Order: sequence, then structure tokens, then C-alpha cells
Amino acid sequence: RAITMTTKNIRALVIGIIISLVALYFALRNVDFSALWGSVTSADPIWMAVVLVSYMVHYWLKAIRWRDLLEPVKCVTTGQAYPVMMSGFFANNILPAHLGEFVRMYVGSKVFLVSKTQVLATIVLERILDFSMIALLFGGALVTGGALSNQLVYAGYMLLGITLLVWLMIFISLRYEQSMPRFIGWFLKPLPDRFAERLLEMLVLALSALHSMKSVRLIVRSVGLSFLQWALVGLAVFAALQSVGVDIGMAVALVTLAATVLAVALPAAPGFFGTIQLAFVLALVPYGVTESDALAGSVIFHITSYGYVMVSGVIVLNQLNLRISDLSQGVDQV
Repeated sequence: RAITMTTKNIRALVIGIIISLVALYFALRNVDFSALWGSVTSADPIWMAVVLVSYMVHYWLKAIRWRDLLEPVKCVTTGQAYPVMMSGFFANNILPAHLGEFVRMYVGSKVFLVSKTQVLATIVLERILDFSMIALLFGGALVTGGALSNQLVYAGYMLLGITLLVWLMIFISLRYEQSMPRFIGWFLKPLPDRFAERLLEMLVLALSALHSMKSVRLIVRSVGLSFLQWALVGLAVFAALQSVGVDIGMAVALVTLAATVLAVALPAAPGFFGTIQLAFVLALVPYGVTESDALAGSVIFHITSYGYVMVSGVIVLNQLNLRISDLSQGVDQV
């Protein structure tokens, strides 16, 4: 059967398409299309290969980290975790509103024979780890040379401090497991009730996954893997820009990475087209990069990563004996 979506998800798709079109308009409005075409078609294949290899290793490290996060729930190998994980990323490229996370929850529950809630808890914890590492890399980039003003340097120090504070709270929560949900709920009181309840639910899920690990070794290992995999994506951004002749430092590449992660978090159209392109333009133009060159770098970065996920997705669905239409059962979980 075809993939089915609820009215809410169809609405999210429409909103996402609108956001992507608006982002694409602002990304393209000052672009020299002949220069863009020339940059993309003459991109250095060696640097393009660096982009691809960086992404391949990035996703393998993500699979190792997910295997570790699943260890308290179910012992699986990296080879077992990888196809289930990639099925979710593949679904994110064809479905709106990050529904691929729910597809991974469904497929993981079915393949690993554990509850959907247990799988979802590890995915939420993944997101906390990811955003923590992005914050650290972004803050470090601002402090060490990616900032345009002293105010941004101060913001970098603040971002580093907030990230470390969050992790301090997480480690404290390991000691005071029972009282943390109540404390988090009190902290979220100023937020709108519905949003606060949803956020509390996600945080409690993540903490439950963290508590279940009960191992400093696993936590430290997960943090280290998170840092390595996002450093590799920063390298992919750097390599994509180098491939079209944009010579920037690694700090600026990390600033661009942070902007890209924020763009991907938006409810854009499937595949995140438009928002990633605008992120590159907004991040790089202040550093003297032309709109055309910034957009060319984004095309190399985006097409390489998108293509890798799509090809991998088709392969892993075959390994898991799933069809694209089967992903609708994951969508139905929303």
C-alpha cells in the first residue's frame, strides 16, 4: 500500500514545502547562475571524494554510537544497527517533519524485538548528544577564529558554558534519578503548557535512556563518538567548499555546519532542499564568500550527502526485507 499520512502530517508537508520555497528564493535571489554552474561542474573530484568518505564514516560512527545506546536494552552489532538507522534517515529524505525518526522507532522495535518507547528514548538521547556537540563545535569555532566581532566571541564562550552546564545537570540527574522529572517540570513552567509537556516527555525519555546505561564507559564513549562524527561533517562542509575553490578555515566551516544543523531542524520539505542552501549563504557571505560560491558549495555538500543516504536507504531496505510502502507503519505511529 502507498505511504499514508494523517491530516496533521499533510499539513506539515505543505508548510515544509512553503518554507523550502521561501528559503530557496532568498538563497538564489543574488546568485550568478552562470558562475554557479561553472563552479559545480568544475568541482575538484578529490575534495568531493573527501565529502563522501567523511559522510560514510560519519554514519558508521553514528551506528556504533546507537549500538552503544541500545546496549542496556538489547545487545546488537553495528552491522545490525546500521541498516535500521539508515532506514530512518532515508525516510527523512522522502517524508516531512522528521517522520523518519518514527520510522526508525518502528523498524527498530520490529527488528530488535524491543518496545517502541525504548527505541524512541535512544533516538531522543541521540539528538541531545548531537546538539550538544554542535554547540561545542560552534562555540569553539567562534572563540578560536570563526567570529566576526567581539560580541560573537563572548557568545561563543556563553554557548560553551551553557553546553557544559547542561551536561553537568545530566550527570547530576544520574545521581538523583527520581527527582529530576519534577525539577525539569518546574524549570519549564514559564513555557506554554502544551510545549512544556511535550518537551518534558522528550527529556524524560532521554534521561531514562541515559539512566539505563548505568555506565560511565558507555556515556564517555557516546560523547566521544558524537564529537568525532560531527567533526567529520564539519570536514565535509570544508571539503565541499574547497571543491568549488572557496578557501576558508575550519572554524568558518564549523560556523556553516551549525547554521546547516539549525536549517535542517526547520520543518522544511523532504530532503531539506532550500533551507540548507540558505544556511550556507547566510553563514558564508559575512566572511566575504559570494552568494554563487556559497551556493555551489552547498550543492556539492547536499547532493553528496543526500545521494549517499538515498542509495544506502534502498540497499538497507532490501537487507531488512522492507518496501518503501512499509514505512507507512512507522508514519502511523505519529
